[in-house]
Amino acid sequence: MIFIKGLSALREYYQNENKRITYHVISDKDINGGKDFEEVIREVWISKGQWEIRQYTEATIQPDFGRTISRKRDEGSRIVSDEQLGMSYVNGELSILELDDIIKEIMKTIKVNRL
Repeated sequence: MIFIKGLSALREYYQNENKRITYHVISDKDINGGKDFEEVIREVWISKGQWEIRQYTEATIQPDFGRTISRKRDEGSRIVSDEQLGMSYVNGELSILELDDIIKEIMKTIKVNRL
C-alpha cells in the first residue's frame, strides 16, 4: 500500500510535465552479421499526470561511412493507474530493474514523511 501511495505522490509531483522514469531494453538481436542491431524497448513515463507505458522496436544501422541511423517501429503505449503500474511488476510485465528505477525516483523526489 505504501508503494502505491509513493506512485501516486510521484505522479502528482510531475503532473504538469512529461518525464521518463524508466528505460529498459527487453530484448535485442544482431542484424546483418552483427553490424547492425535491433532492440525492443519499454519506457515508463509520467505524461500529463498519468502513468504511461510505452514500447517500441528500434533498429540501428551503422553504415561503413556516415552517421548511425536509428528508426522506431511497432510503437505502442497505454495509460495505467497507480495500482495497475504497481501490479505490473507482480504480474511479470515490468522487470526488477524497472521497479528499482521507479523506487529510486520516488525516494529522490518525494520526501518519505509525505507518504
